Amino acid sequence: MTQSATMDEIKHKLDRVVAKYAERLGDEATQIVHDTYLHLFEGVEGTLIEQDANLVEELEKDFNVTLPKAIADNQSVDDVRAVVVAMQSKLDRAKKLIEKAEKARKDVF
Repeated sequence: MTQSATMDEIKHKLDRVVAKYAERLGDEATQIVHDTYLHLFEGVEGTLIEQDANLVEELEKDFNVTLPKAIADNQSVDDVRAVVVAMQSKLDRAKKLIEKAEKARKDVF
């Protein structure tokens, strides 16, 4: 899977987090957040840090603090969805950076 496809997969997983949370399955939602971070986001982190270290820091905080805390604090589904939507817009920015990096690499070789 390309790194830009990984970004799409991360966004899809975050949609699942909201769906699970809406079904009142907070533990499952939290597990998806952690798995997505460990198995998907960490794989693209290296490329992203080269492009925008601050964006990576923000997303790490979202994955590890903001979103799990919103779930743990039993915030409304709309509030959790708002966190996810904000994360997804950062992921869109990240995806553009990754695509630029992928294109630059192709141009070199």
